[in-house]
Amino acid sequence: MLRVVLLDASGSMEPAWDVAWDVVFNTVRKASFILLAFKARRTDNVPDECTHTYHNAVIYDLGCAFSRLGIHRLRKRPRPEDVGLRFSTRTPLNDAIIFVIEQLEKRGYPYELIVVSDNRDTASWYRMEEVVQRKRGAACLRRLVLECVGSCLQKYLEPYDSVYVHGARILGPPSPFL
Repeated sequence: MLRVVLLDASGSMEPAWDVAWDVVFNTVRKASFILLAFKARRTDNVPDECTHTYHNAVIYDLGCAFSRLGIHRLRKRPRPEDVGLRFSTRTPLNDAIIFVIEQLEKRGYPYELIVVSDNRDTASWYRMEEVVQRKRGAACLRRLVLECVGSCLQKYLEPYDSVYVHGARILGPPSPFL
């Protein structure tokens, strides 16, 4: 099964950036994965072929960006500028989740989506109810997991199968990858 890690790169995540990358490293060590980041504004340092815009979200394929930037192995937590990112002030969390679900459903393979975020959506075109609806209609999505870091908003947890707050499971069955 494919694991996809979706990393929040919005401004509210700046104080939690190191913790978020610890979660990413622990997750990717345990499985094959695709690593994506999202925010509200486009960053010029990420090559165009590694960037997708969907409503209010800009989604970055970090594997593609690392390759284009000559980064072939991460040995430590990167600073945002190391990977071509700058923090933006707004968070299009719902738009990013729906974009990833739509793209992966087209592939037709089972997948698990792990969201690393503070769960604060401030800029999405889509509402949380629409995320829940898309998840219900996703035939290939096996689990939607939230690893909440930073100043976690512990509301609007309906779409998630499992929720972790700073590593402690507070909702749903355990994930073998966290």
